[in-house]
Amino acid sequence: MTPTSISVIVVTFRSRDVVGACLASLQTAAGPGLALEVLLVDNASADGTPGWVRANYPAVRVIENPVNVGFARACNQALGLASGQYVLFLNPDARLATGALEAMIQRLRQEPRPGLLSPRLQGGGPPAWGRFPTLGRLVARRLGARPEPEPGEGPVDWVLGACMLGPAEVVRELGGFDDDYFLYGEDLDLCDRMAAAGRTVVYYPLVTVTHLGNDRWDPDRLERVYGAVLMFFKKRRSLVSYLAVWIGLRLLKLWRGGRIEN
Repeated sequence: MTPTSISVIVVTFRSRDVVGACLASLQTAAGPGLALEVLLVDNASADGTPGWVRANYPAVRVIENPVNVGFARACNQALGLASGQYVLFLNPDARLATGALEAMIQRLRQEPRPGLLSPRLQGGGPPAWGRFPTLGRLVARRLGARPEPEPGEGPVDWVLGACMLGPAEVVRELGGFDDDYFLYGEDLDLCDRMAAAGRTVVYYPLVTVTHLGNDRWDPDRLERVYGAVLMFFKKRRSLVSYLAVWIGLRLLKLWRGGRIEN
């Protein structure tokens, strides 16, 4: 019997200090039942990441970009080269436990129309799941509302691109990530397109992945995130919704200070 195949796509930018542990975890995460392919796209790192990976993990296919093209575009570069039946988008600061990949694939296969799946993420990063943004939710978060409780296993609106699994054919059919997103928002957009296509997005907390991440919301990061959200509303929601969010965020800016791009 031909084993199930999976292509893991890792995008790096000055990630030499963390990517080794990520790559080392993949072999045990796959187990003997999976044929594993790893593609790493480096976005013009200045710390020698590509050379270090080639020297220490020669089986990894490394693609070097001369400039930083952003997360979405880099993922799509590798998606076009991937040969696996499944594709996993994985941040370089993530660590997978033994058997994690096989367990995630088995869970996604239970869905009649599988789209995307994320495990629980533990560490310093944001939650692995979310609800689609509305003006009310954005305002509540900006004003410091308590986070929503973690859902149980099952369908959710969207999952984070830090560890996102999907059938490669389905992801390609939908065009992969939207290249217009540089960083942040591309996962939200893809999950919305999955939902529009009748595909299920699953949160699977029975598998836990360590994601070092960063949950500190400094002003510059907050601007980039809200800029991506505005792009999402412009692309995926009505003009009225986009204008309402645009105005709402600017009123918050005037009240709280700071800036909002786009």
